[in-house]
Amino acid sequence: MSNTRSIDGFGPLPVACPSSAHELSDLVRQAAAKGEALYPVGGATMLDLGLPPTKPGTAVEMAALDRVIDYPARDMTITVQAGITVARLQETLRAEGQQLPVDVPLPDRATIGGAVATNASGPRPLGYGTLRDYVIGISVMNNEGQ
Repeated sequence: MSNTRSIDGFGPLPVACPSSAHELSDLVRQAAAKGEALYPVGGATMLDLGLPPTKPGTAVEMAALDRVIDYPARDMTITVQAGITVARLQETLRAEGQQLPVDVPLPDRATIGGAVATNASGPRPLGYGTLRDYVIGISVMNNEGQ
């Protein structure tokens, strides 16, 4: 991974790559204490969507936060970290005869966190709903790192 990244033409920004929720929590607390911006980055497939950054900060690569936390397949639920790619999530589900009926661009790079953030769903929403329709719960981190 590069030491800098541009987001929607803004940058270069330094890059942080936390490898655990604890490291991410520390990063968030430190940035909040300094009044610095953090810009989460998944697979970098849709960085040009939305408004570009407006102040200097740090791009936070989420790729290392890519674990399946819990998967009781018979309950048809799965808990994953934001950095797991959509392709890897689909492979995990397919092993149990299940699927997430969404088609995101570049699924080998696109992360579930980025897909949820952009509600990327592909051409099937009329028949199956959007990605956000499949989110039962979500954990987020506030500016205190909690």
